[in-house]
Amino acid sequence: MGNSIRALVNELGQAVYRSAAESPEVVAVTEKLRAAGFITSLCLEATIFLDRIEGSSAQASATPAENGDTCPSAFTTNDTSFLQSLRISLTDEPAKGS
Repeated sequence: MGNSIRALVNELGQAVYRSAAESPEVVAVTEKLRAAGFITSLCLEATIFLDRIEGSSAQASATPAENGDTCPSAFTTNDTSFLQSLRISLTDEPAKGS
């Protein structure tokens, strides 16, 4: 997985966390728990499936090789460790509805 894809996956993980942490509903419930005498900690886990879009106009004009990106058939140990550090789990099962 190229560095640009890693950066995007990292950005996605941060965006998901921020959207939950900044949600008015989450903030309201957290305040209720604090008023009841509890400190809360939010821990999220996400599963992200990446699948290359073939023949789509959504692809960048440069090819993956030109960007330095590759689409390996399996994640490396470093890729897996990086994603797990973001609490993103990997699975070989396709997403439901695919």
